Amino acid sequence: MNFDTGNTFIAGQDPVAFCRRFLDKISHVHIKDVSALLAASLRGKDTGTAISQCAIGDGVNAGNIRKCLEMLHDHGFNFPLVPKLQLGNEVAPGGMKD
Repeated sequence: MNFDTGNTFIAGQDPVAFCRRFLDKISHVHIKDVSALLAASLRGKDTGTAISQCAIGDGVNAGNIRKCLEMLHDHGFNFPLVPKLQLGNEVAPGGMKD
C-alpha cells in the first residue's frame, strides 16, 4: 500500500500511528510536509493534497515524518520514498531538508 505522510496528516490522522498500524503492508511512501496555513484550513476537512508548497522539514508535519522514516528504516523498508513538493508551477523531484 502507498503511505503518504501529508495526506494522512491532512485527513486528521496521526501519521506515526498510521505508519505503525500498517507497517507490514506499506510498499511505497510519499513524503510530504504540510504548512501551518494548509493544516489550519484543511486538516480533518479533506482526505489529502496532491502536493505541498512547504519544504520537507519546514512544516507542522516534520516531526511525524522523521518518526515515520525512523520506523520504516528500523523495519527494513527497502521500497521507493517519493518526496513531494511544488515550487511555483513545477513539481520538484526533491525538496528534503537535513
